[in-house]
Amino acid sequence: MKSDTYISEEQSLVDAYDKHVIFSKTDLKGVITHVSDAFCKISGYSKEELIGQHHNMVRHPDMPSSTFKEVWDLLKKNMPATAEVKNLKKDGGYYWVKSSIEPEYNKSGKKSDIAQFDLILLLKKSFSFYMKRLKRFKR
Repeated sequence: MKSDTYISEEQSLVDAYDKHVIFSKTDLKGVITHVSDAFCKISGYSKEELIGQHHNMVRHPDMPSSTFKEVWDLLKKNMPATAEVKNLKKDGGYYWVKSSIEPEYNKSGKKSDIAQFDLILLLKKSFSFYMKRLKRFKR
């Protein structure tokens, strides 16, 4: 009975994580292998539309390629990376995240995947945008 309760509690945590944490996983070439429900909700894409596609499908054209080069350079050195990223939504809108990206390893210690956790920066970026507009208005 205890093991059933433990499994149920563990599954509840996994379900909550999937629902509320913006998370994606790619292979070593950047092809999406997993996305959370939260990732789908904010991006506007379904899991079926995302899985199997290259992660740059959500890259906003305003993002400099140098940001991603720096990230991949760190990952190639088996180091984690962090970046503020403007992502493109399916409907053409965008959202900002602070991405923590790190390599994952299989049981034999070989790099197997790339995991990405995102924290929404919506408030920070929105506030900055409105402050700039307010300054222009006051002139």
